[in-house]
Amino acid sequence: MDIVDAQIHLFLNMDVTAAIAVMDSLGIQAALIDEFWGYDGDDPLPGYKTPNGSFRPIAPGAAMASMKYPERFSWLLRIDPHDEDFDNLMGEVKASPQGRALRLEARSEEEVRNLASGGCMDFFRAAQKHDLPVFVLSPGNSRLLEPYLQACPDLRVVIDHCGLPRVVGDYEQVLALAKYPNAFVKWCHAPRVFGAPKYPFLEVMPYLARTLDAFGRERIIWASDFTAVRMDYRWADALFYLRENPGLSSSDKEWLLGHSIRTLLDWPSPPVPSRPLQQRH
Repeated sequence: MDIVDAQIHLFLNMDVTAAIAVMDSLGIQAALIDEFWGYDGDDPLPGYKTPNGSFRPIAPGAAMASMKYPERFSWLLRIDPHDEDFDNLMGEVKASPQGRALRLEARSEEEVRNLASGGCMDFFRAAQKHDLPVFVLSPGNSRLLEPYLQACPDLRVVIDHCGLPRVVGDYEQVLALAKYPNAFVKWCHAPRVFGAPKYPFLEVMPYLARTLDAFGRERIIWASDFTAVRMDYRWADALFYLRENPGLSSSDKEWLLGHSIRTLLDWPSPPVPSRPLQQRH
């Protein structure tokens, strides 16, 4: 099975060599890197301040890893919608080897107000122009994406981490967006979101079933985000509760664990090595 992890923060607690070793042990072919270096300080991302005061992240480690191991890694870039040069930055991501998507965060009160007021519309329209999917992290605010999904029907928008609803009942906001064919769900942090404390996280499965019914397997993307949840469960746990789940068909697993993210990002699978012909004796 071609397994692709749709979010790891490489270099937070693991370098490239260690990541590949673990991926090989788990049967993970590839991973999408969201470069993030730590939780300390005001700017845990590599980057710099622009003249207008916005912070401009860069992804030097992700670019290096994906260029050295193009079959194992691709990357996305976080871009501030207040960055005056976001259109050009998107063009650079699109032109970069293995640069495949963008990430937008709206966590602070000011960021959420901006998202709610339509202040990110130019950002989303530029992403649509550049044909770059946008992963959006705004805990408990999935409903705010509806105007953007309507205005940018050709833009693929991924709701990060099951929308991180503040209470489980608010997950209905995420399910309500399934009517938009350009809306996707990143199935990540589900054990936390749905209150499943121990592997194999059985409490999660009714919510996954509802998500499959609403979005279809083609619009659900698995990610471990193991670098952020490692204190709660292991990278293997985040994968195996789905890969070894008897309630999912083989086809469902192939889509959830790899094919959906490859399709979304136009990220081709590596060629299958040919086997030498056996000589008859």
